Amino acid sequence: MNRSKQKTVIFFCFINFLSAFSQIAGKYEFHAGYGFYETVNVGANYLFNRNIQKAGISIGFDNFIQNSETYFAISLEHNLAVFRKKKRQESLYKWYVDSKSIYWHLKDSYYNWDVVSLSPSLQRIFYFTDKLFMSVDAGPMFNIVLHNKRKTLKEIGWPYHVMPDIRVLLAYRI
Repeated sequence: MNRSKQKTVIFFCFINFLSAFSQIAGKYEFHAGYGFYETVNVGANYLFNRNIQKAGISIGFDNFIQNSETYFAISLEHNLAVFRKKKRQESLYKWYVDSKSIYWHLKDSYYNWDVVSLSPSLQRIFYFTDKLFMSVDAGPMFNIVLHNKRKTLKEIGWPYHVMPDIRVLLAYRI
């Protein structure tokens, strides 16, 4: 991928993130979970516009699962409440449309990968209390390979251009 395309993708991710944070002030959510691309991740969301929208960042890693690999992911996301059905009378929406931009790096004994993945997904929230909840989101993931370096002549694999993305989070709202 040439430099101008890399800059365009990074610019798109940056604008997506900044446009979300330029709205009315709101609340914060802190979450931890597991996702197909995010792996084990922790992060935070910022809620605004009466909890109709939220934007967030998370960091994922799984170095303790596979000692022979180094993996990390940085995820930026923007969510918009849909179906406008609130839980009780508070502004606790159950459904969100989620747009994620994930940069992930994988270093193993065969390859070094730097990839940006873009994912539109649908998120469902299950409230345990007004502050504690679990969310599940799923959708397609579109991968854009920024850089890869092959270390051996052995053909191991290549990330598909489109893959499913599933993530489960446990979150707390303050």
